[in-house]
Amino acid sequence: MTVFRNDQETFRAPKSAAWQAWKVAPISGDATRVVVEAIENQFSAKSAFVYTNKHAATAPSAMRESLGIHEDTKVALVVLSSRDELFAADVVGRFTVPIDGSFLFGNQSDWVAYLIDLAERRPDLHLVIRVHPREFPNKRESVTSPNVERLKALLQSLPANVTVDWPMDRRSLYDVMQVVDVVLSGWSSVGGEASLFGMPVVTYKTGEALAFPSELVNQVDDIAAYESTIDTALADGWCIERARLAFRWYAFNYTRLAINLAESVPSRSTWSARRVSQGLYAQTRAPVPFVLVHAFEKREIRQRATTLQCDAVFADVLQNLRSSVAESEAWPKRVVTTKEEEDQALKGAMQRMLELLGSYPDDSQCLSSRIASGINSMGL
Repeated sequence: MTVFRNDQETFRAPKSAAWQAWKVAPISGDATRVVVEAIENQFSAKSAFVYTNKHAATAPSAMRESLGIHEDTKVALVVLSSRDELFAADVVGRFTVPIDGSFLFGNQSDWVAYLIDLAERRPDLHLVIRVHPREFPNKRESVTSPNVERLKALLQSLPANVTVDWPMDRRSLYDVMQVVDVVLSGWSSVGGEASLFGMPVVTYKTGEALAFPSELVNQVDDIAAYESTIDTALADGWCIERARLAFRWYAFNYTRLAINLAESVPSRSTWSARRVSQGLYAQTRAPVPFVLVHAFEKREIRQRATTLQCDAVFADVLQNLRSSVAESEAWPKRVVTTKEEEDQALKGAMQRMLELLGSYPDDSQCLSSRIASGINSMGL
């Protein structure tokens, strides 16, 4: 569970004093495993909060052919965001500065138009424009966004080196990432996720909308420098230190920006009696007697812990009006972890990511091979 003093603090976490102190110290193996579990959840795509399709382990060569990519071409994945949540946040005053006028590009369409023009001038670069799944009916929403027609108009008559990855193509993000050299993003969370895999990411100024630290990516504040920043990111390539910092951020995100209620709240994968009754109703539409549901709820409440492991943190946040859970002074002191111990934990994490992605040793340009080569070259 996350707790913030107000809506604005949710976007200030990547610049908070707590993160600045956290990021300089190695993280433990336990913290690393928490991040790996989140990655595994993304690959399985079972959660309603994961929009990508399940990883299909498509061979990189087949993915390049599917996207019309030549083997000797650098690939930039352009990840679009759904503007609805950002618009809603702006309307209710979540941002201290209105989003209109605070972005480097006037809006996302202006950014995409710029990139299409760039592709026309750069035949050595292939753009894969990935439309956000929430623009179309998906596992959480059943409507089509009004923005779809604008996207269709924008994404027609494209150069040969620009491919659109529509949600109805049902490609997994992680299958596409196998053939990508650099990720281009505005405020999409994919930018932070790609950093976990050591991939270079280029973002542009988006006011307060970026939900992860800007130090994970190459952020552009001047349009004139955008193209050269892409070239710099391509030249930098895969980087273990980028992955290390990303792992530290997500460990902070999962273990310091949130309170773990696991001792009282069952995992979403747990088949509780109430979830079974809800599932029966969803399947049969037959009403489930309230007295039965109430009995299930009482049984689950009795099984909850009488105290929370983090009760002191929770109390401190509320009593002292902390800006976030991470700012609490009641957290137990961090276990000292050496750089060598973090290296070993990071090595194990990367090996697990390779298992998830699949190994393609005959394809030296795919992400899996870059990760394997990068780990070896760093001596981990």
